[in-house]
Amino acid sequence: MPAVAFLGLGGMGGPMADRVALSGFPVCVFDVSEDRVQERVTTGALASGSPAAAASGADVVCVVVHDDAQVLDVIDAPLLDAMAPGGVVVLHSTVTLATVQTIDQRCRARERHLLDIGISGGVSGAAAGTFVM
Repeated sequence: MPAVAFLGLGGMGGPMADRVALSGFPVCVFDVSEDRVQERVTTGALASGSPAAAASGADVVCVVVHDDAQVLDVIDAPLLDAMAPGGVVVLHSTVTLATVQTIDQRCRARERHLLDIGISGGVSGAAAGTFVM
Protein backbone atom coordinates (compact mmCIF):
# COMPACT_ATOMS: atom_id res chain seq x y z
CA MET A 1 0.00 0.00 0.00
CA PRO A 2 1.41 3.46 -0.85
CA ALA A 3 2.84 5.48 2.02
CA VAL A 4 1.19 8.89 2.41
CA ALA A 5 2.34 12.04 4.17
CA PHE A 6 0.15 14.99 5.13
CA LEU A 7 1.60 18.44 5.73
CA GLY A 8 -0.89 20.86 7.25
CA LEU A 9 -3.50 19.43 9.58
CA GLY A 10 -6.02 22.23 9.96
CA GLY A 11 -9.72 22.10 9.18
CA MET A 12 -9.16 20.43 5.80
CA GLY A 13 -5.88 18.54 6.11
CA GLY A 14 -6.62 16.99 9.49
CA PRO A 15 -9.83 15.22 8.46
CA MET A 16 -8.24 14.17 5.17
CA ALA A 17 -5.32 12.56 7.00
CA ASP A 18 -7.74 10.84 9.39
CA ARG A 19 -9.75 9.27 6.57
CA VAL A 20 -6.67 8.01 4.77
CA ALA A 21 -5.20 6.53 7.98
CA LEU A 22 -8.51 4.93 8.95
CA SER A 23 -8.64 3.36 5.46
CA GLY A 24 -5.48 1.42 6.29
CA PHE A 25 -2.84 3.43 4.47
CA PRO A 26 0.42 4.15 6.29
CA VAL A 27 0.24 7.89 7.06
CA CYS A 28 2.88 10.20 8.51
CA VAL A 29 1.93 13.76 9.45
CA PHE A 30 3.47 17.14 10.21
CA ASP A 31 2.00 20.43 11.36
CA VAL A 32 3.39 23.39 13.26
CA SER A 33 0.75 22.64 15.92
CA GLU A 34 1.74 19.66 18.05
CA ASP A 35 -1.90 19.35 19.21
CA ARG A 36 -3.06 18.83 15.62
CA VAL A 37 -0.36 16.20 15.11
CA GLN A 38 -1.40 14.34 18.25
CA GLU A 39 -5.06 14.33 17.12
CA ARG A 40 -3.97 12.49 13.97
CA VAL A 41 -1.94 9.98 15.98
CA THR A 42 -5.19 8.85 17.62
CA THR A 43 -6.44 7.69 14.19
CA GLY A 44 -3.29 5.73 13.41
CA ALA A 45 -0.99 8.29 11.80
CA LEU A 46 2.67 8.55 12.75
CA ALA A 47 3.94 11.90 14.00
CA SER A 48 7.02 13.54 12.52
CA GLY A 49 9.17 16.48 13.53
CA SER A 50 9.56 18.14 10.13
CA PRO A 51 8.06 18.15 6.64
CA ALA A 52 11.03 16.19 5.28
CA ALA A 53 10.71 13.59 8.05
CA ALA A 54 7.00 13.16 7.26
CA ALA A 55 7.86 12.73 3.57
CA SER A 56 10.61 10.19 4.20
CA GLY A 57 9.87 7.25 1.90
CA ALA A 58 6.39 8.56 1.07
CA ASP A 59 4.90 7.74 -2.30
CA VAL A 60 2.40 10.59 -1.97
CA VAL A 61 2.78 13.86 -0.05
CA CYS A 62 -0.42 15.88 0.41
CA VAL A 63 0.16 19.55 1.16
CA VAL A 64 -2.73 21.44 2.76
CA VAL A 65 -1.12 24.59 4.13
CA HIS A 66 -2.38 28.17 4.28
CA ASP A 67 -0.69 30.19 1.54
CA ASP A 68 2.02 30.61 -1.09
CA ALA A 69 4.75 31.36 1.44
CA GLN A 70 4.01 28.19 3.40
CA VAL A 71 3.87 26.07 0.24
CA LEU A 72 7.22 27.41 -0.95
CA ASP A 73 8.71 26.87 2.51
CA VAL A 74 7.42 23.30 2.90
CA ILE A 75 8.04 21.86 -0.57
CA ASP A 76 11.80 22.17 -0.68
CA ALA A 77 14.79 20.08 -1.72
CA PRO A 78 15.07 18.11 1.56
CA LEU A 79 11.39 17.12 1.37
CA LEU A 80 11.57 16.10 -2.29
CA ASP A 81 14.80 14.17 -1.76
CA ALA A 82 13.25 12.32 1.19
CA MET A 83 10.28 11.05 -0.87
CA ALA A 84 10.20 7.70 -2.61
CA PRO A 85 11.63 7.84 -6.15
CA GLY A 86 8.92 8.91 -8.59
CA GLY A 87 6.74 10.15 -5.73
CA VAL A 88 3.83 12.53 -6.16
CA VAL A 89 3.27 15.83 -4.39
CA VAL A 90 -0.45 16.65 -4.21
CA LEU A 91 -0.93 20.36 -3.67
CA HIS A 92 -4.34 21.17 -2.19
CA SER A 93 -3.52 24.73 -1.06
CA THR A 94 -4.96 27.72 -2.91
CA VAL A 95 -1.92 29.45 -4.36
CA THR A 96 -0.88 31.52 -7.37
CA LEU A 97 0.07 30.08 -10.73
CA ALA A 98 3.64 31.29 -10.17
CA THR A 99 3.88 29.21 -7.00
CA VAL A 100 2.52 26.12 -8.76
CA GLN A 101 5.06 26.60 -11.55
CA THR A 102 7.91 27.00 -9.06
CA ILE A 103 6.91 23.84 -7.21
CA ASP A 104 6.53 21.97 -10.51
CA GLN A 105 10.09 22.95 -11.47
CA ARG A 106 11.37 21.77 -8.09
CA CYS A 107 9.57 18.45 -8.49
CA ARG A 108 10.77 17.87 -12.05
CA ALA A 109 14.37 18.61 -11.07
CA ARG A 110 14.19 15.68 -8.64
CA GLU A 111 12.07 13.36 -10.81
CA ARG A 112 9.00 13.83 -8.65
CA HIS A 113 5.51 14.65 -9.90
CA LEU A 114 3.10 17.43 -8.96
CA LEU A 115 -0.68 17.37 -8.96
CA ASP A 116 -2.43 20.67 -8.16
CA ILE A 117 -5.83 19.58 -6.89
CA GLY A 118 -8.25 22.03 -5.30
CA ILE A 119 -10.79 21.07 -2.67
CA SER A 120 -14.44 22.14 -2.59
CA GLY A 121 -16.83 21.67 0.30
CA GLY A 122 -15.14 23.50 3.14
CA VAL A 123 -14.27 22.37 6.63
CA SER A 124 -17.70 20.81 7.19
CA GLY A 125 -17.32 18.78 3.99
CA ALA A 126 -13.85 17.63 5.08
CA ALA A 127 -15.17 16.55 8.48
CA ALA A 128 -18.10 14.71 6.91
CA GLY A 129 -16.02 13.19 4.11
CA THR A 130 -18.23 14.79 1.46
CA PHE A 131 -15.95 17.41 -0.10
CA VAL A 132 -14.91 17.18 -3.73
CA MET A 133 -11.38 17.19 -5.16
